[in-house]
Amino acid sequence: MTLAMGTNSRLSEQNNLVVVSKAKVGRVVPRASYHHGNLRNALIDEAVRRVEVSGLRGLVGREVSVSVGVTPSAAYRHFPSHGHLLAAVSRRAREALARAMQAAAGATCVDEGNDEGGARRALVRFEAVGRAYISFAVTNPGLFEVAFAACDAAPDAPDDPSPWEVLGECLTALNEADMMDGRHLEAAPYIAWSLVHGLATVGTTRNPDPMDVGAVTDAVLAGLRRAIGVPETA
Repeated sequence: MTLAMGTNSRLSEQNNLVVVSKAKVGRVVPRASYHHGNLRNALIDEAVRRVEVSGLRGLVGREVSVSVGVTPSAAYRHFPSHGHLLAAVSRRAREALARAMQAAAGATCVDEGNDEGGARRALVRFEAVGRAYISFAVTNPGLFEVAFAACDAAPDAPDDPSPWEVLGECLTALNEADMMDGRHLEAAPYIAWSLVHGLATVGTTRNPDPMDVGAVTDAVLAGLRRAIGVPETA
């Protein structure tokens, strides 16, 4: 499966996947330029840089502080625990994932003259979002690992955008276009997320068996269509 990211995401077709370039997760503040008013963002930016390279194991608060040029006690004013820093970085990663999904959906192209009621467009966008999710995970394994890491602190604000909401919007469009069995509407987000997230996780872990991600993605999406009642003729 695949994904797309932020406004600067670059999409290309490869193995039936929307391959996403390295995620842009927000404006990065130059290390030497932070001041008293933006230290929090500078710490998050540096933490994201480390996570992109090393995943969760790269998120060490003391090392982040040193790289930014402040003492751990200064960072403590913004992040009193490792969990608080992790929550902020996780939110940044999920928002990057959501932007990737939005970009993939927005990049779809359907002949609207032959798409009565927007049915085909709804289905194409839904599948593009699933592919974008997988692509993001495979292209940005460090961010993907942190995005859903267990954390004992809550983020300071809801995800904006939210990958869950992007999925929900696509499923609502499918239902409104009569492109799925409405009886599955409540369960559909969980079915879709479980299948796509499961493949994304397999694609980012060490797998002793080589896997054709594109082919497996096609198979998973076909199973997802059947599971939520997309018409066989679609």
